[in-house]
This record gives sequence, structure tokens and C-alpha cells, in this order.
Amino acid sequence: MVITPVVISSDQYVRNAHPRLGDVVTWELFWGESETWSQFAPGWSLLAEVRAADKPTTTRLGTTEEENVIEQPCIGSCGGVQFFFSSPLPIPETITVTGALGVTVGTPLPGKPMRGGWHQVVPGTLTTGTVRRLRVVSMAHARRPSRHPGWFGEWPVPGTEWVYDLAEPPEALRWYELAKNDFGMTRRNEVLLVDLET
Repeated sequence: MVITPVVISSDQYVRNAHPRLGDVVTWELFWGESETWSQFAPGWSLLAEVRAADKPTTTRLGTTEEENVIEQPCIGSCGGVQFFFSSPLPIPETITVTGALGVTVGTPLPGKPMRGGWHQVVPGTLTTGTVRRLRVVSMAHARRPSRHPGWFGEWPVPGTEWVYDLAEPPEALRWYELAKNDFGMTRRNEVLLVDLET
């Protein structure tokens, strides 16, 4: 038995059926090496075997052309858990992921096909598990410069998490603007954090 923390964003929550405790679900998952994910389940990690996905390489832009990085889309596997991620070349044999996984394709609404917003679902890359816990995590975000000159993004602020255990899935995941403050925080976002047993 493996418990994997999985984050569902507000965008995914609107497009898919809402998971309930005890549901058996089949999802397409991904992992990204980002401070956003590390906030949700800081004590969790997973060692996965790696194989290249049947997708073309992409370029992660650096601050200069010399700092650009060619990345290969990959699939990590550990037991019944599979997830997509991108790796610089050459790809490793294994990877240790931390924080949480995210949902790219969830359970479709009744009468709707299972599909990604911008890609086809790849057979053999999905994870099936049982929903064991539901939590809403609300976190403040601040607008900060990115690594690209002149670019800005919104990043989570450590220590601002509000966590609520749920018996039923919420009707919606919300975000709202924050009043101007000295810490640069601009808004608070909610995500659904699911403990998935595989």
C-alpha cells in the first residue's frame, strides 16, 4: 500500500468529476520541481524508475541563450503510481520526487470522454487508486520577479497555509484578491489535496 499526495487545481476541479472518499479513480499525474508543490506535503517522497515518454524534447529557457536547457518528457513509475515529468538530457535511471503530484487528466464528468486539455491521454501511463483523504489547502501568493529579466510571477508564501480536512468534496475551489500589504501578497488560492492509495 502506497499513499501518494495529489493536488487538484481549481482549473482541473471545474473540468472533472469531484472525488469522494472511497472512490476508485484513474488519473493522469505529473510532477514538477517547484516550490509550489513542496508546500503541500513536505515530508513525502517517492523513488521512481524513469523511462522516456514518446514525446519530442522541449527547451526550458534560461536568462540567456547559453543557459537554455533541452528537456525530455519522461514517465516515472513506482508500483501502481505513474507520472509525467521533464528531465534534462541524459535522463536518469531513477528519480526521487517530493512535495506532491498534480493531476493533468482527472475523472471525466458524466457523458464526457477522458482527455487532456491539450493532449491525448496515453494508454499505460495512468494511475488507479482509492481516495483515502480530502483536504482543502488555501495558500497566499506573492508577485515576485522570475528568473527571466522583466518577467514576474505569483509564488506561494511559506507559512500562509490554511488546511481543512473534509468529509465531502467542496462545491468549488476559490481564489480571492488580498488587500495591499507590506509582504507583496496578492491573492489566496485553494487547491484540493487528495491522499491516493495504490
